[in-house]
Amino acid sequence: MGRFHGKGYVMKELQCEKFFDIMKQIQEIRFDAKYEWKSMMNVNATRAVEYLRNHGHDVTFCDKMEALFSQAFDNVMMKIAEPREPLSTLCHGDFTLGNILFKTENDKYDAMLIDFALFYHNALKKYLLEAGVSNIEKYSYEALLDDYRRSGLFGFIIASFYLPIVRGYYTIDIEQLAHVIYVDRGNNAFAFEMKQCGGDEISKILADMLLYLVDLGCLTYF
Repeated sequence: MGRFHGKGYVMKELQCEKFFDIMKQIQEIRFDAKYEWKSMMNVNATRAVEYLRNHGHDVTFCDKMEALFSQAFDNVMMKIAEPREPLSTLCHGDFTLGNILFKTENDKYDAMLIDFALFYHNALKKYLLEAGVSNIEKYSYEALLDDYRRSGLFGFIIASFYLPIVRGYYTIDIEQLAHVIYVDRGNNAFAFEMKQCGGDEISKILADMLLYLVDLGCLTYF
């Protein structure tokens, strides 16, 4: 992944005009005002906050988080998806079964994330230097970590919806999901069903995840 991203960074640094000519031809279609997942993201994003509130967490914190996440698509996802310079990110925004490692324990699936940060950065830095990019301060590990802090809530919102699925609490085939999104759009029944799926176990995982992101500094930018 580091080498793959490095190819884009090298072109940007050494063939800037060509790079931005290509960028102009790319049309973003997923995150716009008509995005079909908008209501689902907004409904499920507040799940962790409601769990924290029901378990006596700080009221002021919960109020602020509820205000932010009740419009999570516009307040967080669209803000993070805006192009920024320098062009660098660790967040691909595709929290799906094909992008996660799993292990089975006691007849339950456990989603495992790979600790690739240092490996990723070492591969990226090595590729940039080999390609002749000498000014790599903007691609330092601290710069990428800061970018992760900026984008962490994006992944949290995606996880708020998909976690019950990857933990095995809800099964839905792709045709059924497409029908819900594209045919029944505007019907929030599915979103609210997902919000309850997995009960307190899933809610607690998401609450712990949110508090970890807070400690990491991911709310600084909001």
